[in-house]
Amino acid sequence: MYKEVLDYIRDLGKERALPEKDRQKERQEEVCECMNMIADEICRIYGSYGFTWNRDGDKKLFGADYQYVARYLTADMNAASPDPEISIGIYGERSPEKKARYCISIGITDGILHDSLTKDNENTLKDKKKRREKYYSFLNVKWKKDLDLCYLYKNLYGGKVMSDPETIFVHNDKDEELKNDEQKNISRIANKRVESAKNDGKDIELCYLVESETEDGKIRTEGQLKREVINGVGSLLAYYRYVQNYPDNEKDIQPLKTTKNMILYGPPGTGKTYTTAAYAMSVCDRFYTLDVLKELDHSKIMERYHELEQEGRIGFTTFHQSYGYEDFIEGIRPVLDKEQKDGQNQSEEQKPEKSDNLEYTMEAGVFKAFCEKAKEESEKPYVFIIDEINRGNISRIFGELITLIEESKRKGEADERSVILPYSGLPFSVPSNVYIIGTMNTADRSIALLDTALRRRFSFVEMMPDTEVLKDIKIEVPKMPDAVDKKAGNASTAGEKTGNAAGNEGKIIIDVQKLLEIINQRIEVLYDREHTIGHAYFCGLKANATLDGLKNIFKKSVLPLLQEYFFDDYEKIAMVLGDNQKRNRNYKFIVEDNGKDIHTLFGKELETDMLDMLQHKRYMINEKAFDYAESYIQIYEPSRKN
Repeated sequence: MYKEVLDYIRDLGKERALPEKDRQKERQEEVCECMNMIADEICRIYGSYGFTWNRDGDKKLFGADYQYVARYLTADMNAASPDPEISIGIYGERSPEKKARYCISIGITDGILHDSLTKDNENTLKDKKKRREKYYSFLNVKWKKDLDLCYLYKNLYGGKVMSDPETIFVHNDKDEELKNDEQKNISRIANKRVESAKNDGKDIELCYLVESETEDGKIRTEGQLKREVINGVGSLLAYYRYVQNYPDNEKDIQPLKTTKNMILYGPPGTGKTYTTAAYAMSVCDRFYTLDVLKELDHSKIMERYHELEQEGRIGFTTFHQSYGYEDFIEGIRPVLDKEQKDGQNQSEEQKPEKSDNLEYTMEAGVFKAFCEKAKEESEKPYVFIIDEINRGNISRIFGELITLIEESKRKGEADERSVILPYSGLPFSVPSNVYIIGTMNTADRSIALLDTALRRRFSFVEMMPDTEVLKDIKIEVPKMPDAVDKKAGNASTAGEKTGNAAGNEGKIIIDVQKLLEIINQRIEVLYDREHTIGHAYFCGLKANATLDGLKNIFKKSVLPLLQEYFFDDYEKIAMVLGDNQKRNRNYKFIVEDNGKDIHTLFGKELETDMLDMLQHKRYMINEKAFDYAESYIQIYEPSRKN
């Protein structure tokens, strides 16, 4: 849908040769519906802000010199007095270079500043002036050079024949600050617009441009356009919030409110460590919500993550039982003397004589060094990620910093505190621009409960299995001929029925989403929700959905995890996998081991009590079951005949 809009705009710019009237009208309606779908998708992605759009009031203009179709999204952004007329507009338009593009901008929803149909009086002029002042308040904001924004000077309402928008100031160079003379010129035009009552429709707009072509002339794909439009709305959010809150706002935009100390917790395989990159990016870089970042290509998130890591704005460590205060804060470490250092890379003949000298040096731990760097750039947010935070001895690692990480006691806060570090004897405080993100596996029974003092200073975000991400994974397996295994019952017939229903005659379809949902529902009943199985174990099937791939996941991940959860209680493991409801032994992952005769193993002269004890059910893993598609399907469809 993103590409279809620009394809139409591009076609309109060619030789002015339009299709026949009926087809032109039909295609315009198709493009308008695409824009409706784009507006709906953006509202869903940015749902936490309450964005809406007016289907009846939006502009649909084709055939004039300035070709565009627009949708306007509005939200109150927690403003005391939100203005529904000020919006984020999404335009599919033709650029001055006659190329198709999207322009995402802060604008006026219904042209309220340009309404020349009503006679101006003193009250309406006063109201217009206030509205223009509110609208242009985004010029008060310090320019964010890393958001790829620009200013456009547009005339959208000024005459019967529309003209192309005039680009007057474009700042796409991330390394170049907005020049003072250009800023003054922009302010001069804005001030003139605020004071003027002229209804010519000319206004400066803060924009994010998405060209239909890349810099090397390639046409952007649907996915690329989608990500750029989502990115454009995200880049404008903080400015839009500033305008909506004017004049009750700060003089600079701030990142969306994020707690300084956060722990992502949940069962294994729910993407906790995976998600820390998105959280770090939302704090450090953009004004995104996680809903927005979920829509972006993760490779793009990781690309930016590594850039921030190289800049030193993201730190990462993993806690473990041997991790200590000296690793995290500071400590004394032994070092080789100069002669020993020089001889490390020399041959035995070249090495100097061994020295008994042993020197010690004071070295900062990873967190202290990170905080010291963050203090040098206090205006930029820094993120420190601690993976497996509950696997370390918290009291031993954090020491006195357990107090300093509290938000109210950070450097620069109202209740700022510092401590004298025991090794160096120097004062130390945690800067307020440092964000700490931890991850915690709730299924790890090898560790004690999380330290109460740490728990009080962190907010917790639960991350449970999200089977929705697996909804498109369907594994197609050819139906199994009877000749393959006479004991397979009527698996071939069942396969045909399943295949026909799905439009894949002669194939069996494994629904991975349903598979995991049912397994987790059974685990919740037999154990608890903290020991469910995460969706990440199955995400590898997105690229290659095969039975062999699912087989490896079950053999190497799912079954070992269940063995750990249920302490090798195979009766419960069988219930989780639905084996107690399967009739065909071939499809059971866990089967009774009846191959060992007690009397043969221990002799016939056994006490009755001993015999009863030894004759309890014994189980074994059925390796054959992993090879049959029916084994997996009957986990969530136990009623299938077999």
